[in-house]
Amino acid sequence: MLVSVIVPFYKGNKYIFDLCSSIEKNVNYLKEKQSDCLIECIIVNDSPDVNVILPDVDFNFKIQVVYHEKNAGIQQARVTGLEYAKGDYIVFLDQDDELLNYAIFEEINNIDNADVLICNALIENEKHETHKLYSTNGMQKNALTLNAYIFGHNRIVSPGHCMIKKTSIPIEWKQNIMEVNGSDDLFLWILMFSKGSIFKADSKPVYIHKNTGENLSAASNAMTQSSLSMVKYLSQIDYVNDYIVKSLERDRAFFIKLEASNGVKKILLMISHIDLIFKHLKYKVQSKIN
Repeated sequence: MLVSVIVPFYKGNKYIFDLCSSIEKNVNYLKEKQSDCLIECIIVNDSPDVNVILPDVDFNFKIQVVYHEKNAGIQQARVTGLEYAKGDYIVFLDQDDELLNYAIFEEINNIDNADVLICNALIENEKHETHKLYSTNGMQKNALTLNAYIFGHNRIVSPGHCMIKKTSIPIEWKQNIMEVNGSDDLFLWILMFSKGSIFKADSKPVYIHKNTGENLSAASNAMTQSSLSMVKYLSQIDYVNDYIVKSLERDRAFFIKLEASNGVKKILLMISHIDLIFKHLKYKVQSKIN
């Protein structure tokens, strides 16, 4: 079995040593457990004016660097990585994130017949303090529910804490590259839910998501704008239900208007969209349940 770790690179040489070291620790852990699983790492350079500088270390896994001729965005970098990936399973890892040493072993031993395994993650702030992404059973349950993504936020902070069966990644995600960066992973999850893919949860953390201020997932307004731009792509895909498309468009448009409103206008806007507010509250309450 081979796992391909795909890393979009954008002027991120300061992260490469830690990134490669975390993969090396996974390789060593797999050997300790006498697993036949192997790992390859594909780094896609999306900043062609900056060369990737690999550490002068003999790692026990294959590293391949692929270069874009021009900046094309994170989704295209992930899709380019898929073109070179030889693995049975895929992990999309951000350049500034880090796999825990047992991550790949945990994932390959628990994915079973699922198309996507969603593990827990540790969220690290700028003071290097961490907390679990899913601190309750309800939060992880939301991550397995499509409507929780529509009426709320992306329940998966980054695809780095997921393992994906390569053959289950929809061709429509690879063919429709979003113009607005940020929600390409949400686009992937919605397509996979719509195709009836099997999602499975694992409560054990497998990676550290570092809030460096450089990742888009920390900027809620930018993510909302990106989610709204996704609608035009979803509307062109036959197997995506119209309800999903219209609900996502109405939800994200409402919150963009709400962010720009104040006073009486804001109150009237909330009243006219009270159904959306209740749907958001439903999943927020559910996330509190242990």
